[in-house]
Amino acid sequence: MGLAYGATEAGLSGNASRISYLIKPGGEIAHAFGDVNVGTHAADVLAQIG
Repeated sequence: MGLAYGATEAGLSGNASRISYLIKPGGEIAHAFGDVNVGTHAADVLAQIG
């Protein structure tokens, strides 16, 4: 799944980037959080989904 959404790259270490997505039921990305702060991330996501 990380490859499908660009959160990791094939052939590299395989470690995922610190990125988070809100994904619509059809599989589209609704919002990308590219610079995740673990201290505020839950509140950031809740604010985005309203």
